[in-house]
Amino acid sequence: MQFLIDEDLPRSTGDLLRSYGHKAIDVRDIGLRGERVHKLLPMLKVEICV
Repeated sequence: MQFLIDEDLPRSTGDLLRSYGHKAIDVRDIGLRGERVHKLLPMLKVEICV
């Protein structure tokens, strides 16, 4: 399963999910920090993230 980690969550959330074999992308790592949800939705549909 793939997760997009919002900036409101600690970075360790992604580490925990990855330790269980999931893919976790942090918005801070891909230049989307501070973006509104409506800008993230197209990416979520393409990447199929939760």
